[in-house]
Amino acid sequence: MAFFKYFLIRAAVFVPLFVIFYLLGVGAIFSVVFAALIAFCVSYIFFRKQRDAATEQMRNRFSGRAKPVRTATELADADAEDSLVEAHPDVVVNSDARPKTRPAGARGEARPPGGSHPAPAAGQIPKDFLDS
Repeated sequence: MAFFKYFLIRAAVFVPLFVIFYLLGVGAIFSVVFAALIAFCVSYIFFRKQRDAATEQMRNRFSGRAKPVRTATELADADAEDSLVEAHPDVVVNSDARPKTRPAGARGEARPPGGSHPAPAAGQIPKDFLDS
């Protein structure tokens, strides 16, 4: 939030300066340059606390100490896995690891006798289990 607040302060300084310079007939490119330089100086001199807070927030976000940002889909998947594991303690869910062996039937391997489906790879849940 501190980063967004500091961004809004700088934008609130930059935009009026840009409009003033543009209306004075300086030209679009020079208006941007002059407004950016003045906005930088003003924010550097007068908004030190906000700048330091924004810097600290960015440092925490990219230092590796911050919690990972997860999407709603990832959170829903994690909740589903947790509830499945709690309801059935004998089921192992390891979605982070890749299977070490290929399922039967992949790349010309023989399928199990009787025409049944191949066994799921390590860490996968059989479809029949999810349907019940």
